Amino acid sequence: MRVKGSRFCISLLALWALLVCASPLWANPVEVPVNVEADELRFDEPSGRYLAHGNVVLTHEGMVLKGDDLWWHPETGHAQVTGNAHFTTGTEELRGESFWINLNDRTGFATNGDLWLEEKNAYIRGSSLQRLGDGEYRILNGRFTTCEAEWPSWEFRGDKVDVTVGGFARIRHASFYLKGVPVLYSPYVSYPVKRERESGFLMPRFGQSSSKGAQLSLAWYQVIADNQDATFYFDGLSKLGLGAGAEYRYIFEDNHKGEAKLYGILGRGNVDNQLALTWEHEGPLGDNTRLIADLEWVSDDEYFSDFGEVAAEYNKSSTTSVISTSSHWDRISLGTQLKYIDDLETGNDDTLQLLPEVRFSLLRSPVRDLPFYTEWESHYTHFWRDDGIRGHRLILRPVVATAFQPLNWLELDSQVGWWQRFYWTENGLDDEQSKGLPDAQVRLSTRLSRSYDWDGSRTDRLLHSIEPEIRWDYAPDTSQENLPSFDFRDRIEARNRLTFGLINRVVARQPREDNPPAYLEVVTLRMSQSLELDEEPSLDNPAGDTWLPFRSELNFRPSIQWALDLDHRLSWQDLTTERLGAQIAWNAKNTRHRAALGYRYREADYEYLYGSMATAVLDPVFLTYKMRYDLQQMNSLEHMVKMEYQHQCWSVFVQLTDREDEQSYLIGLSLSGVGSLGQFGGSLGGGGDD
Repeated sequence: MRVKGSRFCISLLALWALLVCASPLWANPVEVPVNVEADELRFDEPSGRYLAHGNVVLTHEGMVLKGDDLWWHPETGHAQVTGNAHFTTGTEELRGESFWINLNDRTGFATNGDLWLEEKNAYIRGSSLQRLGDGEYRILNGRFTTCEAEWPSWEFRGDKVDVTVGGFARIRHASFYLKGVPVLYSPYVSYPVKRERESGFLMPRFGQSSSKGAQLSLAWYQVIADNQDATFYFDGLSKLGLGAGAEYRYIFEDNHKGEAKLYGILGRGNVDNQLALTWEHEGPLGDNTRLIADLEWVSDDEYFSDFGEVAAEYNKSSTTSVISTSSHWDRISLGTQLKYIDDLETGNDDTLQLLPEVRFSLLRSPVRDLPFYTEWESHYTHFWRDDGIRGHRLILRPVVATAFQPLNWLELDSQVGWWQRFYWTENGLDDEQSKGLPDAQVRLSTRLSRSYDWDGSRTDRLLHSIEPEIRWDYAPDTSQENLPSFDFRDRIEARNRLTFGLINRVVARQPREDNPPAYLEVVTLRMSQSLELDEEPSLDNPAGDTWLPFRSELNFRPSIQWALDLDHRLSWQDLTTERLGAQIAWNAKNTRHRAALGYRYREADYEYLYGSMATAVLDPVFLTYKMRYDLQQMNSLEHMVKMEYQHQCWSVFVQLTDREDEQSYLIGLSLSGVGSLGQFGGSLGGGGDD
C-alpha cells in the first residue's frame, strides 16, 4: 500500500483489518489505538512494519511522536522516528536526531537529545538520552539547568545524569558552569526536580566583616514530614569562631504551630562561647483556651551586637520570655502569664519577674433595661527576684458605667470605678498592706458629618466628619507611700483633668466593577489638649503645669500608594517641640518599588533621620537601601545597600553594611529550585532581608 501526494491518516482499527490478512499471529500487540499521519504511508510485509515519510505524526495514549521518517511495528509496539525527532507527553518534551520508543512500556532512546521537563522547568541535554519509563531518564555526557537559553546562565555538566521527575537529578563527576565557564567541581551533585519541599544543601553565602572577619555559611534543609521541616546551619567566622545552629518548624493537628531556633558560637582566642535560642508556639488548649509561648534566651548581649540585623535587635540589652493562656466564655475572660526578663547588662538579681500573673474579667453587661452597665477586672501577680522586695498583689476593680443620649446629637458616657489593692510581701515590709481608692470619667461627644459628590477618576463621593469630645478624668490625691512599688499599678496618680479633643475625618468612596465599593480614609487629623484642674506634679506632668503639651496627629492617604504620618507635641511653657515624629512612604501598585523617609525627635534624648528604598527600575537588578543619621552628633548611624541581580533561573546579591562599630559585606547566590540562606547566625539575630 502506498499513497503519494496527499496527507494520509490511518488508525489501529483499520490496521487490524489489514493485519488479519497479512499476519495471523501477533507476539505482543498494542491494545489501544495508534494514529499515524504522514505524507506517505505504506506497509512492508517482509518486516511487518509500517513505514511513513514526510511530516510524520504518531499519537498514542497522550504521547505524540513527530519527525521526517518513521517505522512502526504493531506486533512488538516498537517505533522509531528519524530526522527532527520530537516526542511530547504534555509534561515533557524531547528533541533529537532520532528517537526509538516501545509504545507498550513507554521506554525509549534518543541520540543527541534535548529534554524539557515541566517539573521545575528543567532543561537536559546529552549525547545519549535514555527514557527508562514515565519520569525516568538517564543521560550520558549530560547537561542540566533550569535556564531556558541556548547558552544558559548556569548549568551542571556531568558524565552521567540520572533524572527522576518528582525526585532528583543526580549528576556524577559534576562541573558547575556560569555562562559556559567552569567554576566548581564535585564528584556528585543532587538537584531537586520537584515542586514539593525536598531535603538538601542550600546555596552558601560568604562575606567579610570588621567585627566577625571572613565569613562562610552553609546550611542543610531537611524535610521531616508534610507538617515538619528543619534547617541546620554551619558557619565559619574568622574573628569569632565556628558557628552552628538549627531551626525546627511544625504544624500539628488543631493548628498547633511553632518554630524553635538554636544557634551557638564556639569562640576562638579571646572570644567567649555564645549560645542563643528561641521558641514560638501557638495553639488551642481545649475549646475556649489558647496557648502562646514566646521564649528567648542568649548567653550575653554580645550575641545581638554581633548578629542583629536591625537597630532594634543589635542594641538589645535584655531578653523577655512569655508563656500565656487566654480563655473566653461568653462575657467571661481569663488570662494567665509567666514572664521572665533576663537583663544582659546589669544582671538579674533585682529584676522583677512575673511568675505568674492572672487576669480575670467580666465584660461590660447591661443592668436589666436600665442605661447602666457593670464590668469587673481583677489581677493577681506574684513578683519574684533574688534581691529586693518580692511578694503577691491582688487588684480588684469593679466599674459601673452609663451611656445614653440626652440629645439626639449628643452622647454621654461615664463610669465610676474602684481600685482595691492587696499586698502580701515576703521581705522588707509588713506582711500585709492594702489600699482602695475611686476613680471616675465623664465623656461628652458628638459626630457631625456631611457627604459630597466628587468627580474624580477613582472617587465618586467624599464623607467629611467632625468629632469633638470633652473628657474629665478624676482620681483623688491619696498617699500610697506605704505600699510596695512593683510597677505602674502601685501608684495611681491623682488626676483632676479636662481633655478637649477634636477628630476630623475625610473618607473617599471608590466604586469597583462587579464588587462593592472600597472606602479609603484619606485624612485623619486628631488634636487634643489637656488642662490640669489641680496643679500637682505627676508622672506624666512632673512640673505640675496647668496646660499639658498640645498633641496633634495627622494621617494622610491621598491614595493606596502614598502615606504621610505626623505626630507632634507642643509645650505651652516655652512654645517648643517636646516630641515630633514624621514619615512619608510610597509603595508602587505592583510593590516592586517602595520608599520611606522619616524623622524622630525627643527633647534632650534623640534626633535622627531614617530612610529606606527598594526599586526594580533597573530590572533585573533590584536595589535596596536603608539609612539612619544622628542629627545631634551629626554622624551616620547606619547605611545598608543591597544589590540583587535576578535571572529567570538564578539570582546573586551583594550587601554592604556600614555601622558605627562594624563594616561588612555579604555575597550570596540562589539557583532556581535550591533555597538560599537568610543570614549569618541563623535568624536569631532578627531583621533578616526585606
